[in-house]
Amino acid sequence: MARDASPPRVQTVHTLLIVDDERSLRISIGEWARDLGFRPLEAASARDALEQVRAHHVDAVVLDLRLGEDDGLQLLKRLREHDATLPVV
Repeated sequence: MARDASPPRVQTVHTLLIVDDERSLRISIGEWARDLGFRPLEAASARDALEQVRAHHVDAVVLDLRLGEDDGLQLLKRLREHDATLPVV
């Protein structure tokens, strides 16, 4: 590397968890997130979302409050218990 050259940048890929019981919305939001440089993960239920958060590092969550039989607000509470600093929209 030349003396005045900057070291190469390491680009961090952030992970976005998309929680919605509607598959088409998960896919659409996932494509949007991918276009912005995120690595999207999907969950169709509260159980799936908690498994994803436990199995992967998640930087942010997009959460539908109406998850079929699951309660999005209860999931939000559980996500906060897991990581109080996790951004959830």
